[in-house]
Amino acid sequence: MYLYYSKEFKEKALKSLENNNSKEYLRILKKFLESGEPVVGRFLEDAICLFQPNDIIEAYENGQMEKLYLEAKRMKAIEKVYREWKELEAKGPISEKRSRR
Repeated sequence: MYLYYSKEFKEKALKSLENNNSKEYLRILKKFLESGEPVVGRFLEDAICLFQPNDIIEAYENGQMEKLYLEAKRMKAIEKVYREWKELEAKGPISEKRSRR
C-alpha cells in the first residue's frame, strides 16, 4: 500500500520533526515520504509525545516554563500533521505496487 504525499505535506512533516531528530532520522523519513510509505504515520505518531513525565517535572522544578511551552507547541504541530496523515490514510492507497510522485 502506498499513499500520495503532496509536496506541501512532505514539507510540513519534515519541518514538524526537524528540531528533535538527527539528520539520519530525517533522511529516512524523507525517503519514506518520497516513496509513499504509510509508515510515515508511525513516525509522526511516535513523535507526538517524546516529552516524558520526568522531563516535565524537571523543567517545572528548574523554572523552565518556556521549555514546557515550546515542547507543547511542537507536539501540537506534529499532531496537526498526524491528523492530516490520518485523512490521507482514510482515502486509501493509490497503489499496491508503486507510489505516484
